[in-house]
Amino acid sequence: MTTFLFAFSGGQSRMVAVVNIAALALIGLGVLVAVVTWRLRSPASAIKWTAIATGAGWLAAVIAEWLISFRLGG
Repeated sequence: MTTFLFAFSGGQSRMVAVVNIAALALIGLGVLVAVVTWRLRSPASAIKWTAIATGAGWLAAVIAEWLISFRLGG
């Protein structure tokens, strides 16, 4: 299951904006974590913490989009 499915499952065209905003926010989160960690620690540490933040962020996005889809009438 991907966040992309929320935009098109069951005629949920209203979810397109939610999915797009979540994707942009998570890309920004990944870049921010990478830059901050790279400056404070090492490139290897930046890769590790960026991967952790990205995984946790996508999991949170999937759960949030699933809950929002019900509020929008899914």
